[in-house]
Amino acid sequence: MNLLSEPIGIQTISLAAVEDIVVWVVLAVASAFSSGGSALQGLYTLLLTLAFIVIMFIVIRPIFGWAHGYYLRRENDCNVYIVVGCFLLLLIASFTTEVMGIHAFFGAFVAGLCIPRKGELVEFLSIRIELIIVEFFLPLYFANSGLKTKLNLLNTGRSWWTLLVLIILASAAKIIPVTLATKLCTRKPWNYCASMGVLMNTRGIVQLVVLNIGVQLKVIS
Repeated sequence: MNLLSEPIGIQTISLAAVEDIVVWVVLAVASAFSSGGSALQGLYTLLLTLAFIVIMFIVIRPIFGWAHGYYLRRENDCNVYIVVGCFLLLLIASFTTEVMGIHAFFGAFVAGLCIPRKGELVEFLSIRIELIIVEFFLPLYFANSGLKTKLNLLNTGRSWWTLLVLIILASAAKIIPVTLATKLCTRKPWNYCASMGVLMNTRGIVQLVVLNIGVQLKVIS
């Protein structure tokens, strides 16, 4: 269908990226208050998370931008020092958030946002990272999620009806607001707005990751 090159595809991808950021922030907050202990401890973890984000964007991101710009001017922005630095940033950020009581996924996500976008660095890293993740780790992750899925809990007609109602309500809660908001903001035809709502309702890997983390943190059961 080649939707990614169409205006509706570009807008949907942009909205989905913003939604993913919001989801990760909400996950960080949920992790902070579900890590055990009092509400004060959860607030402390949340403040640490905010401090981590500030340091990453105010200190680390400019440093990486300066180093990357130095090599970019010499047309060598994908050299071993920059690449190793990016992976070290990823590991350190993930470890830091895990120690703080926030899931390592959040640290990795913030580290990705701090990587400079100029030059060929992002494309260079994406090609190599996606190869091993999509071909090896992602199938294993889906298999692990499938192993944890307990379909035997849907052993009655009532449970199946409950599942059906939940799917309908969850889809309607996404499709209807997005459709109305698109119509209000863009004045596009209703079929365009409805298509936007349906596309935004498609669940991606981020939602699956968040649900798995929520189960691990016992936020959901």
